[in-house]
Amino acid sequence: MGERIYQAKLLIETADLLAWTVLVVAASWACERVLVWLLRASGPAAWRAAVWAHGRGTRGHSGDSAGAGAAAELALAVGDRAPWAAALDGLALRVPAGGRTCVMGASGVGKSTLLALAAGECAPCSMVFQDVRLVEDASALDNVLACADAHVDASSAAALLHLLVPGIDVHARVAELSGGQRRRVEIARALLCPGGAVILDEPFTGLDTAARDACAEVVLDLLDGRMLLLATHDVADAQALDISDIITL
Repeated sequence: MGERIYQAKLLIETADLLAWTVLVVAASWACERVLVWLLRASGPAAWRAAVWAHGRGTRGHSGDSAGAGAAAELALAVGDRAPWAAALDGLALRVPAGGRTCVMGASGVGKSTLLALAAGECAPCSMVFQDVRLVEDASALDNVLACADAHVDASSAAALLHLLVPGIDVHARVAELSGGQRRRVEIARALLCPGGAVILDEPFTGLDTAARDACAEVVLDLLDGRMLLLATHDVADAQALDISDIITL
């Protein structure tokens, strides 16, 4: 096709040149439409495959607790690993296996940075981030199952979602949920994810006192001996999670 266009241009065959140009444009448009369709069709299929394969290759068997591997402990010397966060200079963070620690401080002092460093030391672990990290077009249930341990089935994941978010339609797209509902979906995902540590960065943002206390009770019930590391600016969050070891930045 390129050769024909080149020859038509050399020989000044205007009609042929125009015809081949129109054909190239039409073929390009058709290829683009096909590619876009394939991308849109493959996304849901790939997501369903990820949900179906959840937990494979990770620890977890039907008799294990969600917190198997609960011997995780943390000894983190921050040193110069975050020079932009002055409040972390010289900080040494130690959390024993099964321990609970809260990091408190104003916005911007480095709480999230500290938790990110801790997550690298505790891997594998589960984490609730400050910003929402859910797949918007997937259901709440699928968001949880995609990261859940192998022994977690759909019915138990749905039961946890109903416990954390009363009245939720677990098959509803995350994009249709409120901010507080999304937050609790993320908490459910973290609780069912494999690992010996649960790291929560401002996990109760957007929740009223009753919802926060109910979520905290579920978190405590499902820790199963795992280490808990919390970052918050509200001491009430630490109290709800029964944390007495508080580090103030």
